Amino acid sequence: MQQAGVEGKVGDWLFNGIWRFRVNSVTKQPEGPGWKADVEIRNGTNFNGYAPGGTGWQGITLVLVDGTIVSARSDAPEFRDSAVNQAAGNQQTIFFDTDSASEPDRLILRFDPKGLEGTPLKFSTSDPTFRV
Repeated sequence: MQQAGVEGKVGDWLFNGIWRFRVNSVTKQPEGPGWKADVEIRNGTNFNGYAPGGTGWQGITLVLVDGTIVSARSDAPEFRDSAVNQAAGNQQTIFFDTDSASEPDRLILRFDPKGLEGTPLKFSTSDPTFRV
C-alpha cells in the first residue's frame, strides 16, 4: 500500500504548509490490545482558530507490518476537532485497537486539499498527507 505525502520518521517535524506534525512514539497499549501513538500538531500559518478537521482531515491510521490497517479509536476527535491558534500546538495520545500481533510499520495522517475550499489556507505540497 503506497501512500504519497510528506514523509519522515518518529521524532521528525513534518510540514505541509499548514500543519507541523510529529509522532513522538508508538508503543503497545498496556491496558488492552493494540497500540498508542503520542502525536503533536502545530499551526504553521498566520491564521487562528482552524482545527485539522476543518482543513481536509481524512483520518489517521496505523499500518502494521502484516498490512493490517488500523483506524484510530473514534477517529481521534480530541486531536481532529480542537482549534489550534497560530504557532500553538495540540499533543494527544491516540489509540489504535487491534488484536493483530503484528508490529507497527507506519502511521498515516491523511488530508484532502479540497478540504480547504472557502478558507485562506494553502498546502505547500500537492499531497499534504503525513507518512511516518
